[in-house]
Amino acid sequence: MSAPQSLPYSHPALPSASGQHISSLAAPIQPYLSTRLPPVAPNVSPTQPLVATTAVPGPQPFSGLSNGPFPGLASLVPTAGAGNHVNQARLASSSRSSSRGSSRGQLVASRGRGQARRRGQAVQPPALHSLYPARVPNPSGTGPDLLRIQVLVYPPQSGFELQCYAHLRDTFARSLQQIHLLYELEVPIDTTIVQLAAIVTERMRASPYQYMLTSPAQGLEHERLTLNLLSFRNRGIRRANDGPIILNQWALSASTNLESLLGSRNRFYPQGCCPVADRFTIRFAIARNPVYATIRPSTSTSQHVAHSCIADKLYSEYPTDFSARNSELQSDDLPLCLGCEYEASLEESRTRSPSPIHPAPMQVSPSSSLATLGQPDTLLEPSLGSARTIEDITQEPPAFMSVLQRTSTVLPSQASFVPAAIWEQPWTPAPIMTSSILPCSDIHLFAENCYNAASSGAHVLPLAITGESLADLVTSFKLQVKAACDRQDFTALLSPRRSFMIQPAPSENNPSPTPSFGEGVEREVLFTAFSEYRSSSLFVAPRLDDTYSILNIPIASLAMSENRRDSMSMFGALTALVMLEGLAPTPLDPVYIHYLIYDCDFSSITREIVQEWHPSFYFTLCDWLDTGHGGNISRFGAIVAEYTDLDISSLQTRDTEVHRALAALLLYRALLGRDSPSHPDTRSFLKGFQLPCRNGFSFIKAIRAFEGGSDRLLNLLWTSHITSYDSIADIVEVRGAASLRTSHPSVTISGTQHSIESLIIRFLQGSGVPCQAMWGEICSALPPHIDLAQIDAPAFRSRMFHLAITGADSVPCSGPDRFIQIYLVGDNDPIYQCEPESREHCIKNGNILIRTCFRKAIIFMSFITSLAEAEYSPLVSDTPGTFFEAFDSWLLRELLLSIGNYGLM
Repeated sequence: MSAPQSLPYSHPALPSASGQHISSLAAPIQPYLSTRLPPVAPNVSPTQPLVATTAVPGPQPFSGLSNGPFPGLASLVPTAGAGNHVNQARLASSSRSSSRGSSRGQLVASRGRGQARRRGQAVQPPALHSLYPARVPNPSGTGPDLLRIQVLVYPPQSGFELQCYAHLRDTFARSLQQIHLLYELEVPIDTTIVQLAAIVTERMRASPYQYMLTSPAQGLEHERLTLNLLSFRNRGIRRANDGPIILNQWALSASTNLESLLGSRNRFYPQGCCPVADRFTIRFAIARNPVYATIRPSTSTSQHVAHSCIADKLYSEYPTDFSARNSELQSDDLPLCLGCEYEASLEESRTRSPSPIHPAPMQVSPSSSLATLGQPDTLLEPSLGSARTIEDITQEPPAFMSVLQRTSTVLPSQASFVPAAIWEQPWTPAPIMTSSILPCSDIHLFAENCYNAASSGAHVLPLAITGESLADLVTSFKLQVKAACDRQDFTALLSPRRSFMIQPAPSENNPSPTPSFGEGVEREVLFTAFSEYRSSSLFVAPRLDDTYSILNIPIASLAMSENRRDSMSMFGALTALVMLEGLAPTPLDPVYIHYLIYDCDFSSITREIVQEWHPSFYFTLCDWLDTGHGGNISRFGAIVAEYTDLDISSLQTRDTEVHRALAALLLYRALLGRDSPSHPDTRSFLKGFQLPCRNGFSFIKAIRAFEGGSDRLLNLLWTSHITSYDSIADIVEVRGAASLRTSHPSVTISGTQHSIESLIIRFLQGSGVPCQAMWGEICSALPPHIDLAQIDAPAFRSRMFHLAITGADSVPCSGPDRFIQIYLVGDNDPIYQCEPESREHCIKNGNILIRTCFRKAIIFMSFITSLAEAEYSPLVSDTPGTFFEAFDSWLLRELLLSIGNYGLM
């Protein structure tokens, strides 16, 4: 689009105090020239046509008066002709404005009777500014508005859920600013997130910490950013009064820009979560580990040392939103990274002559601040609209110092538990004495054999757990588990005679409440207690293929609290009890469970085990081994950087021993993390996982006595894991009771008949929130172990369906108690047992009666009929738009609210 040519301006004559006009000023007025236009030639005549030129988009950088932003300023002089031209144009504009401002009578008088009325010149109405204070008009008067933003960058940390610090927001922001992870910018509002991430990445690399980041090697540009956009989970609402405000990574498209984020308040700036009043806060998470901050050590003046401990030391300062440690960022009670160890060795070498005993970490020269370990990133600058790569702005390639100083192992600290090679010798488990355990091949008989073996030769009293609610039972049961862990004797807890009963307290509406008891209650108590640990980032850490292992806290190796030790032992015991019930202890990795069963023997992780559970990683390792020590390993750059903190360029020269040792290190860290099997958290977990009894029984012995060994047992358990509707398709039965006089009830929607069974199947095959307007009212009433972050997963509805009706989110491997029955009944059917005075309320609200012990759900058919007969409009935002939305919303609500609730809704 062509911009209008700017004209020089001549000041009009000014009147003096005596009424005479002053023809000119003492000093000539310099002409104004738009910063968006090229200079005007000084010899342009007012009679010559003015040729419009294309404006350079975006504001130009200021580099002095001589050559910008007013180019040609010195060569311009005022011209009378041009000034007259401007004055004539202004007079004409004033005349038109006066004409438009005349009254109607003047206009009628100015034209003769019968003359046609003419329209005045259209005038653009003034634009209203946004009410959001961070959005400001563009100073140039053209182009998009600007947005003042504050960018917070979160370094990645395994096992730590990123959170918004609302209570400590100023303190946390100051900490980020100190380590150069907070930036305040003013950018056009149509800037895309891809462009913004590139700008922030460049700022980080050019900061005094000279951050070195890696980006994913595959995917489109918006899928392999070095920074991932963060959004608020659950609209920024805490799950409890002192709970965290959790942040999730947000999947964006290539066109997602800042203006689109402003339109999603609940996800990006919910009330009370914006740290700065006049700035829009954007939160990024660094996409991949390792993240290096290069800092000049105090003992060196020429080189920067790369540190990978920034995240550990930052988050140790802020364990929660309501507590911050009063210490410096460089804390002494955290494990040292290689950079810290190297600096310590430098300090030691200053006072003593021996050379450092630690391998030197990666080092970079000060001029290589924009060097990266991954693929070059494309940096897009919104104001210039041009792209340039890292190679264009890097002055000098990084000078890496090889980390490998040995030929037998990679890191001296891991030589004791990571072997020098893998899969070179066959592995055979050592024999184990299991005389008290009867061998069996059926998972259903396995639990019975274990209970009998645990009490063999001992007089064991029945185990009775009672309470007024599920929460009371869970608390009582956990106390029993803790006592067994303290005694290291689970004989009483594994009693063959067990009773779990919920006896609600009488109330005015229900003076004689019905107790709930049986295997279903026991199963739900066990599953709820286990879920408190498996869903917490304090106890589990992510590993390969969406599986987890236990989280070993670094500080525990130095000083472990009694509460942490008890919690890890209870977690191990509950994991074993869930397996004893015939259920998979998801999301724990079955390979990790196998590793624990054989007392953390790394050799037990054979080719066959890895190929079965992690085939993709297995083939990568095989490719690495086949490449050999002399082959090109550049294609392994991403996986090596992720699991070894090494740059692939430092490994190009290696021998056979180092090549094999690296394969072992990759396997160990990918499956088990960075800590040794002697870590206090791992040993505490194992103490509970063994379920030792005073007669010599242990759960690990029982597993190894199972016919086919632990491999077959783990396969049977993990077949119970629900991954989609197909996992439960064969065990769900929907039928009409005798009171309906039909075994296949149905409803008619828009002239089409739909069976209730088909509607339930359609619901189970779906995902997500059916109706957002009805969703908010139930979120606050849900049990804490329900992970709503998984609501879009294809298995979420099927798992919640099974959990609500049976008490567990996994299907038993065998036995008659696998099947689920759904009954549709009439309003007066006695199968639906409730107090007479509450029956009408239950019918009106469609409350589902669930009998967990019998794996049954009972539904009033009249409620579904009322949903089918109701009228729906997609134009009404606070109600379901269709019958199917109404049906799915009702069924999802009833299932979620019934979990752990043994009373009628």
